[in-house]
Amino acid sequence: MLRGGRGRFIRDQGTRKAKGMAMKKTVFAAAAMGLAMLAAAPASAAEYTTILLEKTVNRTPDQTWAKIGPYCAIATWLKVTCVVTAGNGVSVGTNRLLNGNNNEIMVAATPYSYSYTQPTSTILYHGTLAVEPIDRGQHSKIVYTLFYDQAPLGTDQAKAENRAQRTKRFSEALDAMKQMAENRAQRTKRFSEALDAMKQMAETP
Repeated sequence: MLRGGRGRFIRDQGTRKAKGMAMKKTVFAAAAMGLAMLAAAPASAAEYTTILLEKTVNRTPDQTWAKIGPYCAIATWLKVTCVVTAGNGVSVGTNRLLNGNNNEIMVAATPYSYSYTQPTSTILYHGTLAVEPIDRGQHSKIVYTLFYDQAPLGTDQAKAENRAQRTKRFSEALDAMKQMAENRAQRTKRFSEALDAMKQMAETP
C-alpha cells in the first residue's frame, strides 16, 4: 500500500511540474509577443526645442524679483488674467489659471525663479522665469526659458511660425518686466535726491 501510494504521489508531482512548465512557456511566449508588438509599433520621435530670452535690469535681484516674481504678476507683464486656484502662490504645486482656461502648475522654485508646466499641453510645454545677479548683485538679468516638443506641430513652416510667435510674445513680456522693475527704482531715486536737496536747504544757514 505504501509503495502504491508513493507511486501515485510521484506521478501527481510529475503531472503538476509538467503543467507548471507549460504555463511558464505560455507566459514567456505572451511576453515575447507583446515585446515584438511594441517594437513593431511606429514611435513618434520627439523634437524638443528651447527658446532662451534675457534682459538686463538696472535693479538688484531682490528689487527685480519683488516686482516680477509673484506667480500672478504675469497678469501685468503678459497682459492676461490670472487667478491662483491651488497652493499658496510661492511653492511647488501652486496652480494659476490664465484667461479662465489655461492651467499652469509650478513644478520647481528657488528664491529667484520658478518653473511651470501646462498639464493639458500636447507639446510638453514648460517655462522658467529666473532673475540672476550681475555686477556683484548691483544689477540683475531676467532669464526666461521655454521648453517644448515641436513634433506635434507638424510641418517645418508651422514649427517656425510657432517659435517666432512665442519669441515675439515673450520678448515683449521681458520688455514689460524690465519697465516694471525699473520704474519704481527711478521714482525712488528721484524722490531720494529731492529729499536730500530739501534736507540740505533746511540745514543751510
